[in-house]
Amino acid sequence: MADWIWSDRNCLPWAKVYLTRKLKVVHGGAFVITSVASIDGDCDLNQKRGKAMPVYDLQIVLTWKGTDSSGAHASGQISIPEFMHDSEMVDIEMVIVVDDKKQQMAVRKEVINALIPAVKQVLASFKRDMIAENTKSAEKNSPTPASSAKTESSATPHVVPPPHQAPKLDPVWIGTPTSATSKLKTASFGLETQFACTASDIYDSFLNPERVKIWTRDKGVVLDPRPGQELILFGGNVSGRLFELVPCSKIVFTWRLKSWPPSLQSSLVTLLIDEFDKVVRVRVKHVDAPADEIAVIKRNWEAYYFTPIRESLHILATIPKVTAVVAAKPLVNAEEYERMSNSARTAAHDESHDSKERMSFWFAVLYIFLFC
Repeated sequence: MADWIWSDRNCLPWAKVYLTRKLKVVHGGAFVITSVASIDGDCDLNQKRGKAMPVYDLQIVLTWKGTDSSGAHASGQISIPEFMHDSEMVDIEMVIVVDDKKQQMAVRKEVINALIPAVKQVLASFKRDMIAENTKSAEKNSPTPASSAKTESSATPHVVPPPHQAPKLDPVWIGTPTSATSKLKTASFGLETQFACTASDIYDSFLNPERVKIWTRDKGVVLDPRPGQELILFGGNVSGRLFELVPCSKIVFTWRLKSWPPSLQSSLVTLLIDEFDKVVRVRVKHVDAPADEIAVIKRNWEAYYFTPIRESLHILATIPKVTAVVAAKPLVNAEEYERMSNSARTAAHDESHDSKERMSFWFAVLYIFLFC
């Protein structure tokens, strides 16, 4: 059963210990890291069907000291504002501050050349070691087949059924059940990610039922790629309704978790898709999510949407694309749509009638002025 474990492990405490231990001994040339001033952010290891998926976004501040080429002592800080699981080492920004402003220009270049490569070497091994050490720890703490049978009825089961059944999501992803009578505070947030494909590929991967079944690993997906139609994902734990579709550019749909009380309205999600020379940027606008669940929902957009799609692109490319239905305006229900259409036609007719009356009046005035 080990292959079907589905869990979300908080690795931030481990990350702080690991990075502090590794970075405090880093040196390059005449410079050395003296301390790890702070490590903040999120760091989780999602294990989905036996596959470990690290998800982290860390902010790191280091202090350093050393001697420059002239023999003068120097010290300062290195700030890493964004160290993420999908970061390329060459793209990681490192802000170098020199305590003595007079040394800023010369010493900064020496730190870049001598110390930064050594820091990046530690960061390059972080993901590999995170998976290795935390997976090993999880296996040690996981119950044996005999003991798991005794705990099968516990409140938070982690055993996921074989692939021919719809997967049951981890409670962290499903959300914390909330009393139907309690007043929930909602908030909105945005996310952004990139894919190495075309806008058409991503658009179809979100709307083509056969493609969605692959990256969700849920054969029970309910999805009809037309505005107004229902969508059900992850064994019914996520549901909603398509609202607006602009081919290869925009997808708008409602979104809710099964655990949310009926009194809580669905969130509204907008996906904006832009293509830049075979690289696609996807921006997510998620409106009206429970404020106390936003951190988890943000992490799981990456863990259960972006990462599986990114890792499945080569398989998804083998599935024929579906033809999307164009909807310039959002669809609600048939009665409301008809009412809106009738109102629009009535307004257009009234405006046309008023325009004709105004034109007749001014023609009469002009005729009297010219000929009378």
